[in-house]
Amino acid sequence: MPPPLAARCRRPPLLIYKIYREGFAGLDLSASAAQSVVLMFLVIILTVVQFRYVESKVRYQ
Repeated sequence: MPPPLAARCRRPPLLIYKIYREGFAGLDLSASAAQSVVLMFLVIILTVVQFRYVESKVRYQ
C-alpha cells in the first residue's frame, strides 16, 4: 500500500494544520498559541488591505 499523500508530498504543512498538530497531538501549547497569534495578525493585515485597496467604493446619491 502506498504511503499517504501527505507523506509523499515534500511541501511544508499548512499553518493551521501545524497549529493543530503541535497544540493537540504534540501537547506543545505555547508554540501553538504563538503560531495562532501570528496567524491572527496575518488575517488582520490581509483584512485591512482588502478593505482599503481591493474593495470597490459604493457611492449613493
